[in-house]
Amino acid sequence: MALTIRDLSEADIASFQELTGKKTASGALIQAAQIGVAASAELKQARQTIKTLQTSLDTYRQTLQQLTPLCLKVVDLAAQKDLFTEGMTDDD
Repeated sequence: MALTIRDLSEADIASFQELTGKKTASGALIQAAQIGVAASAELKQARQTIKTLQTSLDTYRQTLQQLTPLCLKVVDLAAQKDLFTEGMTDDD
């Protein structure tokens, strides 16, 4: 299949050739397009991973927010010596 691309600047061609290591403009352009397709797929996967991790992080944060007051309550109870020593004698 023949494909004609017009209005491609020399700077663009040089960039594609540098990116791909190809000598010809057409080879560099085709290789760059393949790189772009692969990068797009990788980006889509990365976004999905980020979304999954963000959901997990939100769940962990919510759990910690619920645990914080309970931990403070335990610390408060532990500070009350008489609660644990009440009813005990030196004979025990």
